[in-house]
Amino acid sequence: MKLAIVSPYPPPGRKHIYDSGVASYTKNLVCELKKLDTEMEIHVVADRNPTLQKHYIDNGVRIHRVFDRGTCCYIKIFKTLRKIRPDVVHIQHEYFLYGGIFSASLFPLLVLLSRLVSRKVIVTLHGVIPLNLLKDPKFRRENGIEGPQFLLKVGLWIVTKLISLLTHVIVVHDPLLKRSLIENYGVNQAKIKVIPHGVEKAKLIPQEEAKKNLALRGRKIILFFGYLAGYKGLESLIEAYKHVASQLIGTTLVIAGGEHPRLKCKPQYKQWLNKLMQKAEKINQELKENGEIIFTGYVPENVIPIYYSAADLVVLPYKAKMAASGPESLAISFEKPYIVTIVRSGDKSKLAMEIMTALKSRLEELKKRSKLLRKLREWRHVAIMYLNIYQGGQSC
Repeated sequence: MKLAIVSPYPPPGRKHIYDSGVASYTKNLVCELKKLDTEMEIHVVADRNPTLQKHYIDNGVRIHRVFDRGTCCYIKIFKTLRKIRPDVVHIQHEYFLYGGIFSASLFPLLVLLSRLVSRKVIVTLHGVIPLNLLKDPKFRRENGIEGPQFLLKVGLWIVTKLISLLTHVIVVHDPLLKRSLIENYGVNQAKIKVIPHGVEKAKLIPQEEAKKNLALRGRKIILFFGYLAGYKGLESLIEAYKHVASQLIGTTLVIAGGEHPRLKCKPQYKQWLNKLMQKAEKINQELKENGEIIFTGYVPENVIPIYYSAADLVVLPYKAKMAASGPESLAISFEKPYIVTIVRSGDKSKLAMEIMTALKSRLEELKKRSKLLRKLREWRHVAIMYLNIYQGGQSC
């Protein structure tokens, strides 16, 4: 079998890069596929990198770095696929993965062109936006979605519907995302396969050693990890933590993550981020020695294990379930207790109660859950499910 995967991709020797969780996803998947089927010819049609050759082989996988984000990238991808002539094309999709709103609207063209040069096209939708969220101007502003609400809603429906009609199989990472595709976009459920986000095999550092490295010895660490973005409920987390710190002495909320790579240049995003940090600073002044909120900025790949190893509890609040959570996968990978919760405006007391209950009485239970999920979501199992789809069967 000859497989072509279209996606951003990390450089050789790396699995994580600053501006793309999808690149890490693809690298992990490709590595496991190569182990499962050494005879499979795998090509990755990837984003250009000025420090790397246009074509090279990385651990037996042929890398073609041919596109830049923007409208013309689909033509460059198609020209490369036409040369490869793969049996299967597997395209990774996020709404703004290949460019801005215009490029996002043309994504179905890439699916159509891929059908011309292969027998099967699979699209992994890493995110699905519930259409009702577009009614909320704050949600649109925080996430850099610009334009009239009606046109955005109609455009998103048309693009997603076209993807579903043109592709042979759609993969999502969560049953909630499958339900959203069916209920919001009228996608034929027979085309949708649910494959959980894979988790890496991570090695924990002794917790006290990790805390010492962060100058947080003796503290109970509540960790938020990931890019800072409006849909992640950070305002609610900060407000909830204020209540937690007043009840549980000796805690620290670590907000580990940098500016969102797609949003960081937008003035409204800068304004939102400044307000968030000002609010955190005000709470720090009120809490004094009873608690603290720390912003770390972007966390390099080699430092990620320190933060997760040091954490007593990982908390991931979201305003809506739109995608699989990479930080959740890392929590599972490190076998850490974690909670993922949907927060609404003014919901801080509920979130505070969840955090306190977890810290007081649920840590062992949540840790056991992470251990179990780590076994179930190993990248090998995920790769087997994809291989089954490539070869014509059904995924689990």
